[in-house]
Amino acid sequence: MNIFFIDPMMGGSLAIYDMSLLTNLTRDCKVTVLGSSLFNGEMPDSMKMYPIFTYNHKVGIKKILSYLFSLWKIFKLVKNARPEIIHIQWLKIHVFDSWFYLFLQKRFGAKIVFTAHNILPHDTGEKYAKVYGKFYNKVDAIIVHDKCTKNQLCTKFGVPVDHVHVLPHGLILFKGNEDKVEAEKKDFVERYGISEDTMVFSSMGVQGYYKGTDVLIDVWA
Repeated sequence: MNIFFIDPMMGGSLAIYDMSLLTNLTRDCKVTVLGSSLFNGEMPDSMKMYPIFTYNHKVGIKKILSYLFSLWKIFKLVKNARPEIIHIQWLKIHVFDSWFYLFLQKRFGAKIVFTAHNILPHDTGEKYAKVYGKFYNKVDAIIVHDKCTKNQLCTKFGVPVDHVHVLPHGLILFKGNEDKVEAEKKDFVERYGISEDTMVFSSMGVQGYYKGTDVLIDVWA
């Protein structure tokens, strides 16, 4: 089976997520990865990797033009390779991207699989509800990470239940300096006088209201 895997943000934890998914595909899959120049990992020998997205290194109109040029490259690669499945991780220019991938679906007969990491883009409210509603109902399959998201997706947009598949997210296994982690932990405990029977909760990563950390703190309190 010929598969195109597309992630315009393939760097950091997103790259770890992608590789965890890709390395678990069966060996009879011919996989071409269309990723980002941010990727600095190692790709399995059985897969081809094209770091065609370079917009992260640009600003302003150059950033948009770079992204659109990457989509043009995808069009040419799809035209030549004719993949059976195109698996997309994220839409960046929501209106245009959704049209573009549905165009590839219709033009070349490829099955479109989309991973809905969020039902709608972060911090956009209902702005793109119509765009995503149309997209969700025209792609061939949608992957979500929990049953709650599946239920919300089917209820809100009327997507057929058998088109939405739950794949648990799992842990992101970062490679870190364990000695440094233990030293930071010891320093934290000593600095704030934390006893051994005290539970400490932390939220790692870039913070934003959409993550709901403030709600968790309120409930905890």
